[in-house]
Amino acid sequence: MRYGSLIVVAIALGGCGLFTPSRPIGAIVPDKSAKVSPEFVLENSASKSTGEEKVPELIRRVQRGEIKSIAQGLSQTSREYYIQVYASASRKFAVKIKNEISKKIDYPVIIKNIPPLYRVRIGPFYKVDDAQKALKSIREIGYRDAFIVEEIALGK
Repeated sequence: MRYGSLIVVAIALGGCGLFTPSRPIGAIVPDKSAKVSPEFVLENSASKSTGEEKVPELIRRVQRGEIKSIAQGLSQTSREYYIQVYASASRKFAVKIKNEISKKIDYPVIIKNIPPLYRVRIGPFYKVDDAQKALKSIREIGYRDAFIVEEIALGK
């Protein structure tokens, strides 16, 4: 009976918000003392596309009469395909792999920071067939675990 009453008290206190965490469990909290270079911020902010950087281009498309509104342009989506070769929590190792791959192939190689990992990807490809052909050649040079990733791009 003793444990039953403790459970009831714990549920009551937890339910009223007194002992709930201030941020979601597993949230990534940046270290404010960490020093980050401007290049790092620029490289990684480009991978977190919100659609805002596409607005000037969409304004030009509206002026040319290609689309009726900016909202219509943002609602248009296209698929991009990437070949993911490597993922690591270490930016240092991701850059090392990117440099190795860049020497071996003619496709663009990028690093996407999607917390908590840095992903080394090849592309973009706009047709899945092109991505599959490139995947075959990537696997032939030694990256057998590579796979195709599909992303939806706004406003293209």
